[in-house]
Amino acid sequence: MRQDVVRRGLGFDRYRELIAQTPVPLELRFEGEVEGFRARIDSGQVGSVSIATLSSVAAGRYEVCRTPALIRRSDPEDYRLLLNLSGRGVLVHHGREAALSPGDLVLYDTSHPFTGWRGVDADVSRWVMIAFPKAQLPAPPGQINKLLGALLPGHDTVATLVAACMAQISRDVGRYQPAEAFRLSTVLLDLVSVLVTRTTGSGDRAWPEDSQQALLLAVQNFIEQHLGDPDLDPVMIAAAHHISVRSLHRLFGSEHLTVAGWIRNRRLDRCRQDLTDLRLRHRQVHAIGARWGLTNPAHFSRVFKAAFGLTPSDYRARRSETGDPDLARIVKQSARNDTPARTAVGRLHLGGRR
Repeated sequence: MRQDVVRRGLGFDRYRELIAQTPVPLELRFEGEVEGFRARIDSGQVGSVSIATLSSVAAGRYEVCRTPALIRRSDPEDYRLLLNLSGRGVLVHHGREAALSPGDLVLYDTSHPFTGWRGVDADVSRWVMIAFPKAQLPAPPGQINKLLGALLPGHDTVATLVAACMAQISRDVGRYQPAEAFRLSTVLLDLVSVLVTRTTGSGDRAWPEDSQQALLLAVQNFIEQHLGDPDLDPVMIAAAHHISVRSLHRLFGSEHLTVAGWIRNRRLDRCRQDLTDLRLRHRQVHAIGARWGLTNPAHFSRVFKAAFGLTPSDYRARRSETGDPDLARIVKQSARNDTPARTAVGRLHLGGRR
């Protein structure tokens, strides 16, 4: 992106305000003349993956920080993969430090603190970031934890494929049909999974450990990709995976939640995230519900309040008050009372992108 385009972007104060109120709030600090700081954010949704391109010009080093307090305030509990396109930066996360050159990648977990900074760049500093629910990455958490905060060099063959896919999709956000978008997000996450297995040296071992876990992951992925379909139900899911409805229900026995309950929680979680997204603040509440398959406004309001203690409208209004402790308590209590327990690869928390 040309420097003159970025220089028409957000000033330091506006950018700091914006990133402090996202679903993954961050602190922003700047060493230098803030008058010379400009940033631009372009974002969108491609299937089950959120993607954002961030560009900045700064006459000094600036730092982003995610603290335990910010995590308690709001955490979608996603994985995020960052691709550095231009400029240089550093991410410190999970006890590791990754010094990023153009083409390098780094994976991080929004549930753990991190610090990152960009240096003084003569030209535009630019990077692409994808965010996705942890359950969408079919690998054991123990293997993934080995990569959090570690540098994934861009010269690696598979990393190059992942980077190229991320860069191309980021350029074409909004141009894909829904069916195309879901297929592309599946391909992208499959590539990320290959990168994980390659980097950890575990490519010869099957993930998950048995066929039932693999099937459960496939079903959960299918549900995630079709949450916006009002007709999504156990019959559709079972047919798509060539199993009986009874077998599908038995598959979810380990999750301590019915199939319908899982779908409901995932939809509500997606709606909850949209309601806190400043980019969607002008979208009507009923449209957010409909986007995730809850097409009846009265029903949406009723089930949302049962889960989170507030109607969707009240939740949006209260959540806009930065760091509302009462709201945080309501959400945490709701999560304790009605959480989808555990996925085949670890706990799938309410709060993801979901």
